[in-house]
Amino acid sequence: GSNEAGATMTDCVFTGAKVQCNESHYVGGIAGYNAGTITFTSPYTMSGDISSWWSNIGGVLGYQETTGSMTGDFNFTGTVYSRDGGNVGGIVGYEPQTIACPWDITASGTVTGVSSVGGLFGYSAMDLTGYDISATVNGRGGDNIGGIVGYNTADGTLDSCSTTGTVGGANYTGGIVGRNLGQVIDCDYKGTSIESHGYSLVGGLIGQNDGTLKTNAPYTMTCNVNGGNYTGGIVGHNSSGSYMIGSFTINGDV
Repeated sequence: GSNEAGATMTDCVFTGAKVQCNESHYVGGIAGYNAGTITFTSPYTMSGDISSWWSNIGGVLGYQETTGSMTGDFNFTGTVYSRDGGNVGGIVGYEPQTIACPWDITASGTVTGVSSVGGLFGYSAMDLTGYDISATVNGRGGDNIGGIVGYNTADGTLDSCSTTGTVGGANYTGGIVGRNLGQVIDCDYKGTSIESHGYSLVGGLIGQNDGTLKTNAPYTMTCNVNGGNYTGGIVGHNSSGSYMIGSFTINGDV
């Protein structure tokens, strides 16, 4: 449903739920759309299967408005699935707020969509620091598939984040971020493989880097990266004006 501006939801939790809205955009375990306030006063674990054919799908929240607020600590385990849509995330599908993420969150299970698909966020402008997740992420033929964030905007930052989940995508696929316009700092892909057979712009950490990738200490990752054109152990394609700073090593097949 929709939580409109001025409305408040407090301690709304789901366990073992199935939310299936085939013809709908904006689908989430708690709300599909939030412009109001959602509050969790205690840490909660939520679980279920969230599915739709279309876009803005999240394990907890489908679409967060810039006026929306969600506070508290929670995690999600289960499946998030979109047959034909984008902005699909284990926690939030679309998160445009340019703030430090105020939640202590984790995600596990499987997240599947067409474009901008991530273990935590499909689309994110937030600052994310210290998150460690284990979600498996699958792309269905589109772009921007990442283990943690599918599409990281120029305002977004991932710092000291990691994932152990397998990432299988299409174009612009990376172990941490599919396409990065912001900053990715000291992040660690702990999984064993990035699988994007025949597709382009595939990297162990980032598929397409249009921003900054930085490590403050020599970084070594061990995984196999499978893709088509512009496939790299660390980054698939580092565009003009973008930066890779530090020492990076990959052990595995590329």
